[in-house]
Amino acid sequence: YANLQAPSMEQHKTDENLMKLHEDNK
Repeated sequence: YANLQAPSMEQHKTDENLMKLHEDNK
């Protein structure tokens, strides 16, 4: 249920981290 309570900023930070990992994997 934590995801439901997470603010959009938190989600945005997670998305940025995922994108960075994707770039590092190239």
